[in-house]
Amino acid sequence: GESTIWNLDGSEEQYITSHAPDGTLTFTERESGELVDSGLWWVDSDKFCRQWKEMDGGEKACYYILLDGTTLLYFDLDGILAGKVHFSRE
Repeated sequence: GESTIWNLDGSEEQYITSHAPDGTLTFTERESGELVDSGLWWVDSDKFCRQWKEMDGGEKACYYILLDGTTLLYFDLDGILAGKVHFSRE
């Protein structure tokens, strides 16, 4: 699986999102290792999709993703920047 470490905008906390090959997702606090949420991820043609159990109200969301150096840019289906994640791989 692939793990990404990132900061939420305006937060000192660091979180780890792990994408397992079986399609499961986990979102944990880096320092405590505490599980914040879990869910599923998949690829739908050229889009990355994910659904958390609780975060984002459990809504399914799909994005176009662009990698710019160590910044992952998420664009919604209208092509509007929906978020960015600065990450490091471990």
